[in-house]
Amino acid sequence: MMFGMNLLILNYMEKEQRILKMEKDQSILKEADEIVNSRSRGYEPAEDSFKNISQIASAIRRKNITPRDVSAVMIALKLSREQYAHKRDNNVDAAGYIQIDHLLAEAGYE
Repeated sequence: MMFGMNLLILNYMEKEQRILKMEKDQSILKEADEIVNSRSRGYEPAEDSFKNISQIASAIRRKNITPRDVSAVMIALKLSREQYAHKRDNNVDAAGYIQIDHLLAEAGYE
């Protein structure tokens, strides 16, 4: 009887840990959304920022780089870092850059 009870408790604890992990993983998207939409850290709006970055990069590279090119490079940077070593920040930022890319596409950028 005691063995069965211990097994039941262990099974319950494992399920609880999986649920907590899922909630934590889901919060990556919420965290990215808050960063992109609130931008309360004193930055300009994402669309303006990516337009400025693309203009500066275009001048440096002497070719046209679009705001969506910038988001693609930032996504690639975060995925490359994640491939090297897992860090929550890599995934949060990648999700945020994907959201910014979506917003840029919706605003008509190619």
